[in-house]
Amino acid sequence: MQTIDITETIALPPERAFELLADHANYDRFPGITASELLTEGDPAPNGLGAVRRVSLGDVVLDEEITGFEAPKRLAYRIIASKPVRVLHEGGEIEITEVPEGSRIRWRSTFRIKIPLIGWFVTRRAAQQFERGFRAVLQSLPEL
Repeated sequence: MQTIDITETIALPPERAFELLADHANYDRFPGITASELLTEGDPAPNGLGAVRRVSLGDVVLDEEITGFEAPKRLAYRIIASKPVRVLHEGGEIEITEVPEGSRIRWRSTFRIKIPLIGWFVTRRAAQQFERGFRAVLQSLPEL
């Protein structure tokens, strides 16, 4: 398993940062995300606990289930399906803390890519790409 753990401070209040990160409809505005759609509504609707959303990163498609929803502080999720590669996901969590500069956001995710023989290598490469992607998403929030 590989864990990504990044922290960024952005110039937005926690409520706005959470709103953008929880709303699947905004995802295609983020760098690297080509499409997003809601498959199942959650509670509170539409993006709360139990929501299932599909996120496309070019050829890679991930279905995520929201496993924690505490606005505006915490959003947790788990990848439940993926293609063309199989992602085994222990879970991801986004925590937002108010700071004088706006919001400090910590994003953690633990996963591995299941491919015989080379899975460890592909997982390491994917972790580097996801880390860059997570940072790009967080850094783009103030522009939305």
